[in-house]
Amino acid sequence: MKGKTFKAAFVLSAVLLLFPSCGGGGGGGGSTGLSSAIAGNLETPYIITKPECHLGSLSPHYTVCGVHFSVTNKTQKTMKKLSISCMVYSDMNGNNPYMGNNNIHADFTENIAPGETKILILNLDPYISVSPSDPFIIDFFFIKRIEFTDGSVYTDYNGTHAVSSY
Repeated sequence: MKGKTFKAAFVLSAVLLLFPSCGGGGGGGGSTGLSSAIAGNLETPYIITKPECHLGSLSPHYTVCGVHFSVTNKTQKTMKKLSISCMVYSDMNGNNPYMGNNNIHADFTENIAPGETKILILNLDPYISVSPSDPFIIDFFFIKRIEFTDGSVYTDYNGTHAVSSY
């Protein structure tokens, strides 16, 4: 009896290991499936550059400092909204440059056509009270959500594809 139980457990384990994504990727429950299909293959629908903090004024984007980065759409769909997340530090020691939470979340409503690259700018003015003497360090910068014009959505809430400015 023990041999049969062991054999059944072994077969069940093998099946679970060989077919871990049964039901995944298709996006049940009203999902469009884009997120799970892409995340399962560790592919992203975009290419981003390392974020760069710039000091000075760049009207109409900011008057003190902002974070510049570019996004290239690798899909055949048009992006219409991107949500990003990042950490901002005053130095490589991880010091917070201002009072409050230095984890920034921002949304960009931008149409980015398939194959197109756009430069986006994150305004840091609302978070600071003193003009910095050196550019901030941008860490754990990632796109956490993309909405496409066809209604599909890509998500990476864990920052699997995060980049840093250093």
